[in-house]
Amino acid sequence: MVFKLISLWLLMALGAVVNGGIRQRWLSRGLGEAWAKRLSGAVLIAWIALVIGGSLPWLALASVGQALLVGACWLMMTLMFELAMNRGNWGALRRQLAPGGPDLMWLVLLETLLLPPLWLMCFPG
Repeated sequence: MVFKLISLWLLMALGAVVNGGIRQRWLSRGLGEAWAKRLSGAVLIAWIALVIGGSLPWLALASVGQALLVGACWLMMTLMFELAMNRGNWGALRRQLAPGGPDLMWLVLLETLLLPPLWLMCFPG
């Protein structure tokens, strides 16, 4: 199970890194930083939904509680990754995660935590 969790998180993280690179390289120039962050965040939310929705049968989770634990593990890995990307700067991480700003990272984290149990409740078995 641990191998599957880490593998899927790495797939989500790879999508996030590629998405961020595209945002910085092309979208920010054409749309401006705020709109580029919003569009990039929406794309990342869709990517994570595809990965989670497509992987739940492979994970074969036994309960909603187990699915919530999976989401919590992915949330913690994502927070550690984001903190590392911010070079340990908690203030920068707090600003990045603040709801209401152009960055949708707070929604990405909420999705990462809650989508596994919600998906399992909506599509059992």
